[in-house]
Amino acid sequence: MVNVLMADAELEQLEKVKQILETSPRPYNFYPATSAKECRELLDRAKMDIVILDTGLPDQAGIEMAQEIRKMPGYEFAWMIISSPDFGQESAAYRLVHCYDYLVKPYDTEKLMDIIEKLGEYKITPKSDEDREMITFKQRDQYIRVLAKDILYIEVIGNNSTLYTYSHVYCLRKMS
Repeated sequence: MVNVLMADAELEQLEKVKQILETSPRPYNFYPATSAKECRELLDRAKMDIVILDTGLPDQAGIEMAQEIRKMPGYEFAWMIISSPDFGQESAAYRLVHCYDYLVKPYDTEKLMDIIEKLGEYKITPKSDEDREMITFKQRDQYIRVLAKDILYIEVIGNNSTLYTYSHVYCLRKMS
């Protein structure tokens, strides 16, 4: 399930995107917000995969809100789309916020849906310590590193060991 947060002061924009997401074959959780305050509350409540921010929020500029989100743990590299009635803040959106896309209103909702579909395929998740644990061993003149979670089992016969992973089999000579 992909979580999509959209912050926009225009209720009709929120409703339009909600309806489009409901017709998608991929399941989405849609979180609408009409202010930066609501946006913060939703970000505290659930981990968002895609954040769509309008530059015209009533209580805070959208670019400022986006910068604030970027500083939150887990959102440094989150997919972010900025919408605006003009191109005036486009360079700031890319330069300061590193947004994925910048849409000028009235934007084509089909284009927005295409972007959401594409980003929904690539959820950004932080690596756990388990994903980083590596086993290093020397084989002849080279060192080989294997993710610990990829090891199926190790077979030991005398001084020889065989390491079985999901994708490779390593024969380790004179290991004890």
